[in-house]
Amino acid sequence: MALSMTFWPNPVYRNHTAETRWYFHISVRQEGSKRVHVWRYRGEWYDMDNRLHDTKKDRLDMHLAANQHLSYPDQWVSSGLHPFRYRLILYGREEDGQEVRTEAILVCH
Repeated sequence: MALSMTFWPNPVYRNHTAETRWYFHISVRQEGSKRVHVWRYRGEWYDMDNRLHDTKKDRLDMHLAANQHLSYPDQWVSSGLHPFRYRLILYGREEDGQEVRTEAILVCH
């Protein structure tokens, strides 16, 4: 798959369970030779026993050229669960219409 994503905790912000916010950075990369339009995302909140508790999905309008890398610092996710796992899935299409997707999981303690 040519589309990839990584995300990791933001070391600058402190995660406070009282605020129910966990801060992170996202990096999205198109590693192939075709342009990609990422048009949708889905976020999923799981407890540590892998039970799904909530989902959120929405549209995006992210365009990546061949071999392009985009960074999105200072993002955050909130949850009443503690600890929890947050799964983020991005859906897109290459310029020839081929569907692509990528996902990553962030463990929030």
